[in-house]
Formats: sequence, structure tokens, C-alpha cells
Amino acid sequence: MSIQTQIETVATDWYHKLDNHAPTGEYASLLADDGLELRFLEGAFHGFQGFRQWYERVLGLFFDEVHVVKSVTLTPGPGPDVEAKVVVHWEASTWTPPEAKSRRIKLDAYQTWVLTPAAGGNSYLIKTYIVDDMKYDPDSARL
Repeated sequence: MSIQTQIETVATDWYHKLDNHAPTGEYASLLADDGLELRFLEGAFHGFQGFRQWYERVLGLFFDEVHVVKSVTLTPGPGPDVEAKVVVHWEASTWTPPEAKSRRIKLDAYQTWVLTPAAGGNSYLIKTYIVDDMKYDPDSARL
């Protein structure tokens, strides 16, 4: 399996788990043990504990999520790591009490990932995950 295919598989698996609000432990097979950094608009999170903190927060904010990977563009890095520019279309509903209705967020998220080979070399693990920019659809609610 090519590196491109391996990383596209990681991206697909990541977003499938997010859409289905998978249990936290299921993400361990996608995230690096050492040096994990996740940078979202609301701040940076480090290590699996940081991921867990972020994830538990967003589980309470968003529902009816749909992620569609639009592109994954690779740039080999120094050593075994690979940088990927990922563009994903994200839709999610959110509700803030006591509002009468939920709001639908629709946007393209532009991200930079750094992935490192997993033990055995047949897959990659997310080591760095950065949300670089978000472009909202015209009819989207805002975060």
C-alpha cells in the first residue's frame, strides 16, 4: 500500500470515528504516543490526555456530524515523517440552551498534519494536527 493510500486511510478512519462519536480509546491506533500536538482555534492540546480533554468537550457541543475528505496532499519531511495538507468539508449541528432550534455549521477546514510511521511500517500515526483555516459555506452558522 502506498504512503498516500495509508495516510488517506488514516484521515478516513479519523473522520469516521469523529462522525460516530467513537469511544476515546478507539483513537489510540491513530495518534502518536510521543510528541502528540493538536492545535485548534480554541487552543493547543498535548498528548493523549490533551486529546481526551478536547474530544470530551466537542462531544458535548456537536451532533449530526458529517466529514468528507476533499483532498490529502503529501510532502515528505525530514526523516520518516510526512506532512499532509488535508482539506475536509465538515457539517455539524450545535445547540445552545435555551435556544429554540439548533444551528448547522458547514465549512471547509484546511489543516496541516504531520504523520509518523506506526510500528511495523504498515500505517501512519498523527503526530501533529493543526487547523490552519476555515472557510464557511454562505448559509452556515458560525462557531
